[in-house]
Amino acid sequence: MRRRGLWTAGTALLGLLAAPTAALAQGARRLPRVARVSLVPHAQLIGPDPADRGARAFVHGLRDLGWVDGRDLVIEHRSAEGRPERLPELMREVVELPVDAIVTAGGAMARAARQATASIPVIAIGPDLLALGLAASLARPGGNVTGLTFQTGSALSTKRLELLKRAAPGVRQVAALRQRPQPGQPLFSAPVTEAARTLGLVLSSVPIDSTGDVDAALAELSRNRPDAIWGANTPVIIGARARIIEHATRARRRARGWGGGRWRRCRDRGAGRLRRGRRLAGHGGESEPEH
Repeated sequence: MRRRGLWTAGTALLGLLAAPTAALAQGARRLPRVARVSLVPHAQLIGPDPADRGARAFVHGLRDLGWVDGRDLVIEHRSAEGRPERLPELMREVVELPVDAIVTAGGAMARAARQATASIPVIAIGPDLLALGLAASLARPGGNVTGLTFQTGSALSTKRLELLKRAAPGVRQVAALRQRPQPGQPLFSAPVTEAARTLGLVLSSVPIDSTGDVDAALAELSRNRPDAIWGANTPVIIGARARIIEHATRARRRARGWGGGRWRRCRDRGAGRLRRGRRLAGHGGESEPEH
């Protein structure tokens, strides 16, 4: 089903809201208030048919389940306007409204939400909640963070490298666009390092932690001229995908992409594009590679 992931998240959200709604049914009616924080421009998030596909899938999915914004609940949209560094501020803002639940997509937003509140339920779509330390287990997450995760860790990343090598046997140098690892962590996980060695690939890490890193990353790609570009599915890199695609097109490199319509178009512009992973309506791609 096209909206299966959003239905799952929507069902979790409605379950969290059902109890307070029922309690209010006999008294003055107060609509449940839900915050949805995004990096997408605010103008693309609002209305009954938002321009952003993530917001559109969320609104339509709730509508399919019988919940309409303004009638059955109030959706508080907040946008960081492409600046991840604003996420903590926005999360604090919605917590102070207050809201009954917070819906996020991606690890950075889930972390910011958890840091802002330990009591308001957070429904996170996509990130590996266990790896982020936001859940004790998938069966019993504990705390206030729950949701839908579709991470498969290094197994998916190694398969992506295998597919890349199969599609382009001559590829050797692969530049991985990703966030800097935490202190003490290796650049790449052991399974990914071993898979690259077996396939005869040389991996290099090009860090992109904020929008201010994009120019330096593209300059590094121009200097080192890798055979392929492998990108992580982080908010900053997703936001810079048009520039990365344009760079790959000019250089005629193979952009190892993440799915989604905009990545798909890079193939039509002259840069080969491969993807492997679960596609989720409205999420803008597939599961995030664990490099």
